[in-house]
Amino acid sequence: QKNILTMATREENIILNRPFEEAQGAAKAYDYSRGRHDAALTGANFVTGRQGNCIEFDGAGRAEIETDFVPLTSNFTLTAWIRRKQYPDGYTGAKIGVFFNCPGVNNFREAWYDVNPETWGFWAIVKNGREVSVYLDTQLVGTLNLPSNPEGFSILQDIYGTEYGYGCLDEVKIYDVALTQEEITELISTATSLEYYLNGVNFKDHGV
Repeated sequence: QKNILTMATREENIILNRPFEEAQGAAKAYDYSRGRHDAALTGANFVTGRQGNCIEFDGAGRAEIETDFVPLTSNFTLTAWIRRKQYPDGYTGAKIGVFFNCPGVNNFREAWYDVNPETWGFWAIVKNGREVSVYLDTQLVGTLNLPSNPEGFSILQDIYGTEYGYGCLDEVKIYDVALTQEEITELISTATSLEYYLNGVNFKDHGV
């Protein structure tokens, strides 16, 4: 029998839900999952995002969580909207990378992808066993075969003159299951059509 996750089941599997809707000047980015893994901000700011606000990094800012909660030794899925900013020289930071570090010396796997500047892309990184699938806007763009369970993973940018990334993040979620391509497509379809109303009036009519 085929296992199909319903929307309700997916909500139960969310272990990080960070919409980045905080106002400019906020010191925390709140997690709306059950675990409440809020992040302390340093040098990051909130600006207009895809819908509502997003968090913006300028190469030095960061958002830190003190606890380890991602199930690296089992299956998981990370989804996020990412928009890389145009770097002043026009070419630095043009690639987004997915990096998994496994036990041992130089025992890592990575993949890099060219992305357009100032354009939102919906990324999904799915670890299923030792295979990692990378999706961009619901299309499979690459796979990584891990030699063992990873000790850590990250989303990177090819900027070497600063310590951190240069761009924006919005609606970051982590699930403790490996979502299928069909489920990822459903997620982006839901996010694209999401609208908010108050007393029958669309928030967008008020610039929200």
